[in-house]
Amino acid sequence: MQFPIAGTGCAGLQLRSTLPVVAVSSQKLRDEIREFRTLFNRTPCRLFAFWAKAFQTDTVVISSDGAVNKTEKYSIKMTCITQNETIDSILNSYRADLGYSFEPYRNHVYRVYNFAIQGLTNKQDCEILSIAAAFHDLGIWTQNTFDYIQPSIDIATHYCQVNFMDAETIAVIELIIKDHHKLTQIKKNSLAERFRKADLTDLSLGLIREQMDNQIVRKVRKTFPNKGFHFYLGRLFVKNLFL
Repeated sequence: MQFPIAGTGCAGLQLRSTLPVVAVSSQKLRDEIREFRTLFNRTPCRLFAFWAKAFQTDTVVISSDGAVNKTEKYSIKMTCITQNETIDSILNSYRADLGYSFEPYRNHVYRVYNFAIQGLTNKQDCEILSIAAAFHDLGIWTQNTFDYIQPSIDIATHYCQVNFMDAETIAVIELIIKDHHKLTQIKKNSLAERFRKADLTDLSLGLIREQMDNQIVRKVRKTFPNKGFHFYLGRLFVKNLFL
């Protein structure tokens, strides 16, 4: 198999490349650190590996020593945004449509947004995700329907056009909303894939989190409690089965 690799050893060597990884045997030591035992020129080698969270792409860190310290070095600071001007402005403009669901939906939006931006540093990308997060399920309430993807896209597109966003940005936001319930990987756009995984993390109550740090999931869910959001969606789904 091949992975993006950040390598570091006792001499302080820093390396990022794509290299073949061949493991003879492996075992989990603690948390997400795995020990690999392999051969290099017939010499037994003992390596440690873990997923780094400091890079925007999935990256494996291979270390010959000091694995515990290096997991901290390659980890990101936990981010939990509690206020976002774009999200709050959009949601407040639909407060009447949301009614009693305003706070449950707002918390859902902030949970998904926080999950999606972890490790992301590009401000424009974060802004795109904030718009998509605010609108992605809104069609449920604006059109009173469970077939809400297209209505959500429509109002998001209108918002973008009124705010003079370029066609490329609008297309990305539309794609994020359209594909956010896909069960398979979205390969054509990294932001859409981020958002898909973030929404799945929240939909599964944090049980499906792929490579997202469990501490981040717990902190975000504690900061923005469910408030009956999933129960409401389940009830709406069952109701629509008999329409």
